[in-house]
Amino acid sequence: MLELIILVILKEQMLRINGLFDNNYNSKYKSLKYLCPEDFSQFEQLRENLKPYSRKRLYELQEQNPNLIIFPADIQDTKDKIHDSVLYTLENEYGEYPEETEITTSNLMGFFGIDSYEIHIHSRFDEKFRNDNFLHYMLSRVFFPNVVDLPHSTGSDGNLNLLLFAFPVLLNNALKQGLIKEYQTHEYNDPNIRGVIDVQRHIRMNIPFNGKVAYKTREHSRDNFTTQLIRHTIEFIKTTDFGRAILEQDETTKESVSIINEATPSYSRNERQFIINKNLNPKIHPFYSEYTPLQKLCIQILRYECLDFKNENEGLYGIIFDGAWLWEEYLNTILAELNLIHAENKNSSKGIKLFSDRSYWNYPDFYKTGEFILDAKYKKLSRDDNMRITVDSADYHQMITYMRVQDAPVGGFVYPLATEKTKAFTKDDLLIGTLNGELSLPGKVYHFPLQIPQKQFEYNEFVKEINFNENNLLGSISEVISSSK
Repeated sequence: MLELIILVILKEQMLRINGLFDNNYNSKYKSLKYLCPEDFSQFEQLRENLKPYSRKRLYELQEQNPNLIIFPADIQDTKDKIHDSVLYTLENEYGEYPEETEITTSNLMGFFGIDSYEIHIHSRFDEKFRNDNFLHYMLSRVFFPNVVDLPHSTGSDGNLNLLLFAFPVLLNNALKQGLIKEYQTHEYNDPNIRGVIDVQRHIRMNIPFNGKVAYKTREHSRDNFTTQLIRHTIEFIKTTDFGRAILEQDETTKESVSIINEATPSYSRNERQFIINKNLNPKIHPFYSEYTPLQKLCIQILRYECLDFKNENEGLYGIIFDGAWLWEEYLNTILAELNLIHAENKNSSKGIKLFSDRSYWNYPDFYKTGEFILDAKYKKLSRDDNMRITVDSADYHQMITYMRVQDAPVGGFVYPLATEKTKAFTKDDLLIGTLNGELSLPGKVYHFPLQIPQKQFEYNEFVKEINFNENNLLGSISEVISSSK
């Protein structure tokens, strides 16, 4: 379990409710009363709105709420099986006092909306300032590894940015399937009949007869409701500094934007609401499956222009990131210097075979055959009675198995550690233990903390400090590996 920060915003009253959740220790941190000690009057309705989605697994929420976006998109294929996770759980939800209702969360970050409520789940490293610098930094590294000095903002703009992070990824993925074509109905009034005569419109427009005929056609067109929605989203994104930066981040994204622009010559800013309404109940051909999440995201982004969406807000909406997945992908951008292999469970690639006579594959997070195994852990590592770092027994067993199969003398767990002042770790500090037994390989297991700054309010200062800590992490890992050879 992971301590998280929940921010609940009543949009109508603009009431901001802050609270820190520690799922391991103090139960008072879970209560709605703790979130808003000044005013309990709002929590009867809040609790009623939260009840229908309590304890529901992510795959259920995803199926039943088309406007809820979850990363990674293929939650069924993740190593951590996050599809069985729940977004939150209410305890004592039928008690007499709604303010005493407790809420716990799982290893997720982002925001979601229910009716007039918007609920933000921040990382546990955002305790002091509520800027969530670490979450935004990880997203920047994962989605835009080539962008330097990406504009950063907090508050409502920061919430919108969470959606914008995903746009180039989904746009580029969609266009890999080709530019979508859909049948569109077009109306004409000219002498060259190419479709079905529209009798009523013909009588209205062409009586007495003037040589023209009113008719309509169904044409397979690139300029359709889906591409128009994407175009409207692009134009909206261009209005923000952050948006312009992400659309210009690389040549692939710039080319994708250009393709959409060329495919939508009929684009009109004034038709935005009409285009949104046409996309609320999408029927995209299965061949263009990558357009479905992009379509959902576009609607979410345009929602921030305060457009009238009628009743489509029923249910959940928003964007949620799996913390374990994001942490692993972020580490991949750092550990690339070590020339290691990052196994891909989703694609069933770069894994290791546990048995020589059959294909039983497993997928360590990071490894280098004959040298080391690294396991990404986005959770607190505990300490035993002697204050030594320890992990779950299942994690130990998995690590030792990988080390044995790969003939790796070094295994390590890489995890985030909150710190107000960077601490220098020696090799001995990092050692968890040496493998025991006459038949075991002479292996050693270490812990490698990446220290997450806690004193830096400004994003640029946070980035400067964590960059320094990333270099320390690489140095620690390299030193341990070198000493084992």
